[in-house]
Amino acid sequence: MLPPVHTQRMTLIPSTADLVDAELLGADVLARELGVKVSPDWPPDEMRAVLEFFADQLRYNPNQEGWRGWYWIANDLPVPEMVGNGGFKGPPDPLGQVEIGYEVLDPFRGRGYATEAVQAMVRWALDLADVDTVVAECLPENVASQRVLSKAGFVETGDGLEEGTRLWQWRG
Repeated sequence: MLPPVHTQRMTLIPSTADLVDAELLGADVLARELGVKVSPDWPPDEMRAVLEFFADQLRYNPNQEGWRGWYWIANDLPVPEMVGNGGFKGPPDPLGQVEIGYEVLDPFRGRGYATEAVQAMVRWALDLADVDTVVAECLPENVASQRVLSKAGFVETGDGLEEGTRLWQWRG
């Protein structure tokens, strides 16, 4: 199991197949496994298919730990609480590129958690010899996510692969 990544206010915990299985069982099960408060609204319905895919990938390819999801735990709240998550769409491609994505729960948006976590995840990835480039895709109307990417050191570089998205690349 990979060690967590610590930031000024957060602990980022890499997902494992067992943690994703707990997440799919419900917020209370995940909270027990992580030892922190988790919103009863977690996980968002639109993430279930991705979580099932991540669980399978981690179960059959344990070396992908760190290249899937990370749980974002805020330590600056009255009790440690999961404020969101982020991760990569998979290990680096042959050119050394990874794509990052993230989700922050509504009550915790606008507090800088996403920027802090994305910066930490980018540093984690770039510290590995086989990662040269970190990218993200973002819808043009998602202004909040664009602010996060910009503050985290990304610049918009053109059209994304997914229809209607814009591609952002980390430039530090």
